[in-house]
Amino acid sequence: MTTNDKTETRGRHSIFTPELGLAICKRISEGEGLRAICRTEGFPNPGTVYRWLLEAVDPNANDGLKLFSDQYTRAREHQAEVYADEIIEISDNSTNDTQLDDEGNEITNFDNIQRSRLRVDSRKWLAGKLRPKKYGDSMTHKGDIEQPMTQKVIVTHQILDLLTKEQLEQIRELVLRERAQNEAKMINVTPEAVKIDNK
Repeated sequence: MTTNDKTETRGRHSIFTPELGLAICKRISEGEGLRAICRTEGFPNPGTVYRWLLEAVDPNANDGLKLFSDQYTRAREHQAEVYADEIIEISDNSTNDTQLDDEGNEITNFDNIQRSRLRVDSRKWLAGKLRPKKYGDSMTHKGDIEQPMTQKVIVTHQILDLLTKEQLEQIRELVLRERAQNEAKMINVTPEAVKIDNK
């Protein structure tokens, strides 16, 4: 029996069918991982699924593979929502966080708490990767009217010595243009500030 014979007896599919693609995407959207899905009898191995996704990018790929690629993307996005829901469930579940010792005293089960923390952190990380705009870590930098953000560039004499006259002139023009724009922003042009003489 060859390796291919073993693969066939285990029920591995290597040829894409829309039904199989839909079954994979349905299980992913329910929160199941691709490796776990592919351990199921009758499903392809993960490498085959990744190959299908790569083939879908080819402009000459059949419509079924292209549809599968879109479904897979949406399933992964939905999977992030499932992980977000699971984070709340895990966090709110205090089952087994305490236990009774041999004398009947309640003690904290730190192993269980750490395991729950690991489960939450793993799901947070995955949700952030699957839906970065919604669940990813983001930082917004902005100033306000009283204290706008500024960018300071420090140019040393060593750097200036390396620049040509043309480059120095370009920098000077940029600085003057930026200064003029900043001054224009600072001018108060509200109707109360501008008095027009109608005479």
